[in-house]
Order: sequence, then C-alpha cells, then structure tokens
Amino acid sequence: MRNINYILIGMVSMFSLAQVSELRTIQHDGNNRQFFLYVPASYNQDNATPVMFNFHGGGGTASAHLNYTSDMRNLAESENFILVYPQASPDPSSNVNSWIDKAGSNKNDIYFIEAIFNNLNSIYNIDDSRVYACGYSEGAIFTYELACRLSNVITGIATVAGSMLTDYYRGELGFSNCSPSHPTPVLLMLGTNDNNYHGLYNGLQPYYMSVNDMTTYWSNYNSTDPNPIVTQLANTNTFDGSTVEKRLWQNGTGGVEVLEMKIVGGGHYWPGNSGNMDIDGNEEIWNFLSQFNKNGLLSVSEVATPIKIYPNPFDEFLKIENLKGGILFFDITGRQIEISIKNNIIDTSMLNNGVYFFTTTGNEKNIFKLIK
Repeated sequence: MRNINYILIGMVSMFSLAQVSELRTIQHDGNNRQFFLYVPASYNQDNATPVMFNFHGGGGTASAHLNYTSDMRNLAESENFILVYPQASPDPSSNVNSWIDKAGSNKNDIYFIEAIFNNLNSIYNIDDSRVYACGYSEGAIFTYELACRLSNVITGIATVAGSMLTDYYRGELGFSNCSPSHPTPVLLMLGTNDNNYHGLYNGLQPYYMSVNDMTTYWSNYNSTDPNPIVTQLANTNTFDGSTVEKRLWQNGTGGVEVLEMKIVGGGHYWPGNSGNMDIDGNEEIWNFLSQFNKNGLLSVSEVATPIKIYPNPFDEFLKIENLKGGILFFDITGRQIEISIKNNIIDTSMLNNGVYFFTTTGNEKNIFKLIK
C-alpha cells in the first residue's frame, strides 16, 4: 500500500500541475491583454494536444461567453484539448469590446491571437497541426479573418451567428484576398431569422456575405463536391420554434469538408444553449473540426478515442467509454478502493461523498479527478 500511496501522490501532483482554469495576462503591442485558459486534467506533457480558441461577440467578454454562451470545459476534459477564450479590447469609437474596431484604428488582433498561441506553445506540448477557432456573432466574423489571414496557426474554423465581411474576402481593407495556406474545414451555424443582425441568409451588402456566398467560396476554395448532401435532422425539441437542416460539401482537398447547419426559424443564438435545442453547438463544433489537421481529414488511426467517464460529479454510478486496459481507483488519502466494472458501469453506491481519483493502467496513463 505504501508504494500505491507514493504513486498516487505523484499522480495528484501531476494532476495539479496539468489542470489549469484561470485568467491570464500577456503583453501585446504595448498593452496588457487577457485570455481565459483551461487545460484539462487529462493533459499529458508527453502527448501533443489540440487547441480550441473560442471568441465572444461584440460588446461581450471572455468570462461571460464562457459562463453563459459556450462553456466547453467539460468537452475539453472528456476530449482532451486545450481551451482558450481571448478577451477583446475596447473600440476607441464606442469603448465597447470589439474584435473589429469601427473607428479604423491600427488594432489588428490576429497578431494578438498569434501571440497567445506562441505563448502557450512555449509552455505546453501543442499539436500545432490541430489548432481550431470558433466564435459567436462578431467573434464569428473575426474567426473568418483568422482563417483567411492566420492560417499558419489556424487549422479550421466554426462560426455561430456571424458572417464573413466582404472587405476581407475582396481584400479591400489593405489586406490581400482571403487565401489560406492549406485546405480549411469550415462549419457555419446560422439562423434563417437572424436578418436583424447580419443579414446572414440574404446578405447585407456591401458589408456581409450571404450564406450562399460563403459556402460557395469555401467549397470552391477547398475543391469539394459542387453540391452538398442535404439531411433534415430530427426535431427532438418541438418547443424551440426551429429545426435544423444539415448541408455537407465533401471530398475537398485532403478530404476537407464544408458544413452548414441551417437553423430554420432560428435567431441570433448559440444552439444548445439558447434558441435551437435540437443540436448542441459545442459538440457539433468539436465533432466536426477534430476530424482534421492542416493536411486534411485525419485517418482512422490518427483520430483519438479518449476515455470518457461521467457524470462528474456523480451519485451512485459512473459510466466509462473507450477504456483500454485496467483502472485504479483511489480516495483523497491515497487509499486504493476495490471496484468492479460491469457493462462499462461502476457501482459507487458504497462510496462516501468526497473527492476520488481514477487512473488507467494502459500504455497511455490518464488521471481523472471525480467528485461524489
């Protein structure tokens, strides 16, 4: 038991060092800039780990977006990716947080995102072929700019309730035309009743591209099949006033795809959080983007199947998915607890309330903190 205790102490120490959930500050362009960072407990310095940037809307904040719109922390924990919520700075013309200054200042936040990436890449073992970005409203607009102008960092993007600016597409703001350096998977999640914001389905010339403009551009850029596969998703929530139509352009360069989740009757919302509840926006984004690296579609052998253990916190039972090998279960004091697994279910009814640790014994050792 003494050896097991020592092992657990080392594991707890590793867990404490690995898991990060905090607001960080870096110097950029002479200013203190902030971002919220979440590093899952499953992070292992020996394994290259994907990154997801998630951008708040205009006038919003990183903390509000994280807590009230798109909280991906549980997903990052179960799927093992590093999660970053950058914070925009105030627009000089309105003093409202903005990714795109309306006053035409010299601010260019693509370099702020590059600075965050370089900072994290110096600390963590990041899989720089799998760095994704998603955003809401103005954060979605900015995400398109990252795909166009920071493709040396960004692998693929997902956008919610936001359009692509015609100025960036045409190169009319002193930038070159949108031209990523690699095939770029793109997911669009947009509501047909969102016209009061960005004219998403009709376009709002000369400022915003319509959905058809955007899907045509990205499918052509990625050389996908010219026509999408159209699927009506199940209307699992009949009270949200909307349904979802999936439009998928396949077989692009390297297997890259373009996906439109058309929310018929939907408004300016993040699906699964508000508005449409037939889909979970967070899961749709990760499930789509995580298939790709900068070369295109990952092979079956490259696609990770991380261990999932849930719910957490738990009550009487825990369910495990994708387990390979054995497991060890400890209480907070380091005492090993004998447990049995049947049909991927652990009966924990004999455990007292408290904190527990679960670790795998296979080639890739993972450790999870669990709360009853």
